[in-house]
Amino acid sequence: MKTFRDIEKLPQIEGSVVTIGNFDGIHLGHQKIIAQLKEHAEKLKVPSVVISFNPTPQNFFGADHAVLSSYEEKDFFLSSLGINYHLVINFNKEFSNINAQTFIEEFLLRKLNIKLCLVGDDFRFGKNRVGDFSLLQENGDKHGFAVEETATIEHNQIRISSTRIRECLQQNNLEETKKLLGRSYSISGKIVRGQQRGRTINFPTINILPNRSKSPVSGVFAVKVKLSGQTYFGICNAGHKPTVDGREFLFETHIFDFEKDVYEQFAEIDFLKHVRPEKKFSSFEELKDQIEKDVIEAKKFFKLTSS
Repeated sequence: MKTFRDIEKLPQIEGSVVTIGNFDGIHLGHQKIIAQLKEHAEKLKVPSVVISFNPTPQNFFGADHAVLSSYEEKDFFLSSLGINYHLVINFNKEFSNINAQTFIEEFLLRKLNIKLCLVGDDFRFGKNRVGDFSLLQENGDKHGFAVEETATIEHNQIRISSTRIRECLQQNNLEETKKLLGRSYSISGKIVRGQQRGRTINFPTINILPNRSKSPVSGVFAVKVKLSGQTYFGICNAGHKPTVDGREFLFETHIFDFEKDVYEQFAEIDFLKHVRPEKKFSSFEELKDQIEKDVIEAKKFFKLTSS
């Protein structure tokens, strides 16, 4: 898969099938859309193109909700699904003022030479959200491209959506989240150097910045860590470190029986069980006692010995 963050750098292509959306989390509903897209691309013998936005339009216009996947995570998941091109549009003031007809003519027709557009019947686009499914169909009839509605995927008779997954994560319902995503919820990023206070109480951590303005998870979790081709187990504190008056949100993960220097490497953290909410303790000693209890609970979950 090739990723472009500037449509003018996208090579001229003879045709394409395109789907457009936020694709936050790349959940099972999104995966079904991608499967449809690839099927059409193979039939028409043209590249498959996913158009997404960074930031999402909702976040740009001030919605206070967490983003499930960073741009890098979304790009990784799309690549694993076998898409040909991922076009990431910088959703800014200039782009938000592009009218719907201009978007169709300049983006879909001129640059992508679209042959089929796959979107939901409630899809809205362009300045003031005036563009819709009907406008796409009108242009399709005029310019010779098809417009098809995406399939709705349900779980327990409720449509799978990024909003529903956020709600599950806020409730620490990781099992339901896994069913909606088709995998455990995870975050990934480069390991950064922290204050190293965990070492002073014999609980060193690897630290990852969230790469998003708001995290969908908070608290202490039993986690699986994927690092340098290996899988480890540990506990992760997702939060602001209130015991030391921390201000920066951080994913701090203590990996069991692990002492390697892995700064600047990339790690993926899978959240498997919520252990407790984040809490401010009156002393480091009290914090250490609680972490020891957290480790015991996490090791029981993983069926590891607590020693």
